[in-house]
Amino acid sequence: MTLRCFKASRLVIKALELLLTLHSDIGSIDEEIRKLQTRRNSLVPISRLPNELLSTILMFCSQLKPDDDNDNDLRLFPPSRQRDRWPWTTVSHICSHWRNVALGCPVLWSCLDFSRPAWVPAMVERSRMVPLTLEVPFELVYHSQTEEAISTALQHMSRVKELSVSIPSGQAGRLKALIAGLQQPAPLLEVLYLDKFDFSPWDVNLPLEFLNGDAPRLRHLELRGFCLPLASGLLKNRLTSLVLFFSSPTDASWVQQLVRMLTSLCSLEVLGLKVPLSVKTISLTRVTHLPHLRSIELDAYITVCASLLDCISFPPTTTMQFSCAVSSPDQLIPQTSPISASLSRIRDLLLQSSSTTQFESMISSLIISTDTWDPKLALGNTSSKPWLELSFWFHDRPSPQSRSELFATILEAILPASNATVRLLTLEGLQRSWSSYQIWEKPASSLDSVRTLHVRGSCVRGILEWLTLTTPYPSQIDDSACADRFTFLPLLRSLHLSLVNFDLDNDNTYTTLEKLKGVLTMRSERQCKIEEVKLEKCFRLSNEHVESLREICADVRWDEVVDFLDEDD
Repeated sequence: MTLRCFKASRLVIKALELLLTLHSDIGSIDEEIRKLQTRRNSLVPISRLPNELLSTILMFCSQLKPDDDNDNDLRLFPPSRQRDRWPWTTVSHICSHWRNVALGCPVLWSCLDFSRPAWVPAMVERSRMVPLTLEVPFELVYHSQTEEAISTALQHMSRVKELSVSIPSGQAGRLKALIAGLQQPAPLLEVLYLDKFDFSPWDVNLPLEFLNGDAPRLRHLELRGFCLPLASGLLKNRLTSLVLFFSSPTDASWVQQLVRMLTSLCSLEVLGLKVPLSVKTISLTRVTHLPHLRSIELDAYITVCASLLDCISFPPTTTMQFSCAVSSPDQLIPQTSPISASLSRIRDLLLQSSSTTQFESMISSLIISTDTWDPKLALGNTSSKPWLELSFWFHDRPSPQSRSELFATILEAILPASNATVRLLTLEGLQRSWSSYQIWEKPASSLDSVRTLHVRGSCVRGILEWLTLTTPYPSQIDDSACADRFTFLPLLRSLHLSLVNFDLDNDNTYTTLEKLKGVLTMRSERQCKIEEVKLEKCFRLSNEHVESLREICADVRWDEVVDFLDEDD
């Protein structure tokens, strides 16, 4: 029995030894196959690229963003989209050669990925001494691991080139303290973006020692909900972009200090200010010259915006975006007068400094939106940022007539009556009809050059009535005779209607449709034919209706969306 067990054990040992030998042989063969595959891969053209060129290709991979997202700002990507982005680090797993090239290219690892906090320490190490980019969307700050990763990255502040952090409401109190506690210099920092990203009326106060006031390369400074002392060394002449959006109410003396500080920033190209004053008026006398300014954005009471415009001098070609608060809707015109005067002055400067062609190219499109709470207008052209974007928000809702008077006053100030340049006019609003044409008669004379009119929403009824108005006009044939001339948009050739209900009363009378037919017929008979009509996303419109329009205007383009508002239809 013992001998039999001994023989069996020897057989098992021999079998195990044979298995180990076979495993070793398989491993050797696998190694040989791997070497052969490596040799084969080395002969592929892409593997024969110089390391420098391959590194450049990999750097392009690291900058890829989702194709279906139009916004290129990483701060707006939610965590799920961050993870769904094609992970460029996959390239380091293609083959050993690519991995060695990727690991040997520190620039690839310099933009830290906080959607994967565990990677951050390794990325910092692999980036070696290359300047770092830290971009943290507000969605990622909810995770404690992200806070730890940010804390690790901020320890290398001396290497940071771009710092962008958005902190959500009620979250990451430790992170706010961590940001405010940064006192080491940032010698390589060029871009600093901090956003509190909530609607609370209190700012996060940054100390005077923030970053030790030492960031000699800083060019772009944007603080939203973070308050930096105006005596900080970060606010120096080297800045080309400054955006300060405050939440905490400030007083007039602080704004005066701000204007004095701007005097030293003569290199500014972009300026954005949100000033929630505890008072609604302010007196500023010192004029600050910003000769290189390309864009200015102001968000304050309408009287404060006017005061800032009067004390900040900039080129008339600068694009302007103003959000003006109005405290008393019953006194719209008196409150609007100062900013109207400022805009008129800037318009005159633009006319004086530009040729007719340049002026026409800058101001060829006008958009007016009479939204109940947030009316706005945009004046510029269709190919670039508008020259002027002006919006209003009210503490109390004004009447439709007050809103109309407001826009008529503004348009009279910014549109030169003697030099009509607007070719495209867009009108949209929520009310069913606009106010009396008498309110708009004066600024409308500056719209005589409009060729294309786009109307959105139910305000189309009033607009169609305007398009039939006529006034006597001296005849070119007989000086003693007068011919009727269309008062509103006499040169109109293209009419674009969208989101229009052609039977607004829902009684099958199709009043709006009949008015449109009347306009087309009347203008055609008086040699002012509208040559093109576009209908998009309209309600209670059928093929039969469109064909009836084509009997008057041959070029009627319809998106063929049949949308009736009641189940019977």
